[in-house]
Amino acid sequence: MAVLSVLAALAVLLGAIHFGFRYVTRSWPFSRSGPLPPLPHLHWKSPVNTNPNIKSRNSGGKRRVAVTGGSGFLGKCLLDELLQTMPPSDLLVVDLFPPQGAHQAIPFFKFNISDSSEENIALMAKRLEGFDSVIHCAGIVSLAPRPELIHSVNVVGTAVMLNASYDARVSSFIGISSAAILCSKSRPTRKAKESDPVPSDPVSIYATSKVEAEKLILEANSAHFSTAVVRFPGLYGIEDRMIAEKIVKGEFPGAPRGGKQCWCYVKNAAYGLALLSRKLIDSPATASGHAYYMGDGEPHDIIEFWNGFLALEGKGRKLNLVPYALAYSVALLSEGLFHYFCGYYRWELLNFNRAALAHVVQEYYFNQSKAVQVLGYQPPFSSRDAFEEILAYYRSKKII
Repeated sequence: MAVLSVLAALAVLLGAIHFGFRYVTRSWPFSRSGPLPPLPHLHWKSPVNTNPNIKSRNSGGKRRVAVTGGSGFLGKCLLDELLQTMPPSDLLVVDLFPPQGAHQAIPFFKFNISDSSEENIALMAKRLEGFDSVIHCAGIVSLAPRPELIHSVNVVGTAVMLNASYDARVSSFIGISSAAILCSKSRPTRKAKESDPVPSDPVSIYATSKVEAEKLILEANSAHFSTAVVRFPGLYGIEDRMIAEKIVKGEFPGAPRGGKQCWCYVKNAAYGLALLSRKLIDSPATASGHAYYMGDGEPHDIIEFWNGFLALEGKGRKLNLVPYALAYSVALLSEGLFHYFCGYYRWELLNFNRAALAHVVQEYYFNQSKAVQVLGYQPPFSSRDAFEEILAYYRSKKII
């Protein structure tokens, strides 16, 4: 009872703060924002800097794949998947940070995808000569109110890599999108198919950036440049610092009651990307020009899903159900702090805002039958398999 009383008092206090900040922030939905960085000239519309001496794909009879963001959460897992059938010499990591551990044998190219100058694009195109596929994992996964940064990496960065890939005569290009594009401010989205229009009122700058990047990727598709997009739901796995690791360490105490959403173990995502990459080379007419939803399977709300994980842990822990009014007030307070202190403080709390809260409580999930039928996608890991692998890893590190 004492805990509930404290929470109720906090809810009342933060509710009062909420109405004050709502008045102050009524004209800025996310943050201070200047003009968004412009897109570069799109080479597939009117080619420039193309080199007729560059040989077309598969001229050497073997497959070569470049992975942007190869040092990140998804990129590292994708490299593990590709290394099962390819030698390190046939891969390339494109990132700001070099690969570590078992991936150090993979060639590395340091590159800033948000630099849209023609000189930078030509530099990347030169390095991609002789590659068949680019899998573009690089991007910012953030619900923080940083429109210029998110746009420059997720949208401009996609255009830069498309231009470079096109100029280098790379055969296929896969972009990573997100099921977050389904999250509407006004209504739930259930059993969405790829052919369904995405909501016109996405709740976050991040989701908007993914919609814009998708358009660029699918627009670039042609008979000689096969492109496709994968819309993943919430990715989780070993060394997932967004949610799984926080739950393991007890740093994610609870959430409001949310709607059902799909989830995807990162190894299932890596498997799906490798599968699509092969299909784009072997059967481009069938697989290219499409977006695909991929995940673990059935949707679950956030508390149901992660309490299943904690049940396997066997320590009796559960996520707490947080009152929505309290969560909303904290989110709005966070936005106010970000508005006034952005540039001086970089608190992790500032990633929790109304957009982040909407992604938790809104119901949005999809039907992945297209990936099953066209690509033969069947997730190799169940959620239980994933939970057991995650728990085994953190037990081996003596974190739990």
